[in-house]
Amino acid sequence: MPWTATNSEGYPAPVALAVDVVVLTVREGMLSVLVTVPDDGPFALPGGFVGPEEDPLDTARRKLEEKTGLRRPGLEQLATFAVPGRDARGWIPTVAHLALVPSDVDRQRDGRRIPLGVRCGPRHRRTVPRRGQRLRAK
Repeated sequence: MPWTATNSEGYPAPVALAVDVVVLTVREGMLSVLVTVPDDGPFALPGGFVGPEEDPLDTARRKLEEKTGLRRPGLEQLATFAVPGRDARGWIPTVAHLALVPSDVDRQRDGRRIPLGVRCGPRHRRTVPRRGQRLRAK
């Protein structure tokens, strides 16, 4: 059963706020994205829930280090995704961030790099394609 919430005026509201980080690098001439591999599902972007006393950028840095070992890469906000139904758990908007890292920077914990175009789980299907648009604009 999905989580639900209402705001102080009685209207439906998001149940949480999350962050996701799209980490891109070039490996062997191919653009790749760093993903985590959960036990119970498809590839996922590193990320998680924003704490009650935390800024989304701080959460993105914290979750990236916790889940991949990457410390303090340059992050920029990519987009906010808030379509109801994006997450099976409930209405959970996510603030996506982009990190471009050199090819010699490697993960230290869970996670692996996959070529762009490999499908991630349903929560990330809109987030990952946006990264190509941003990268081309740079």
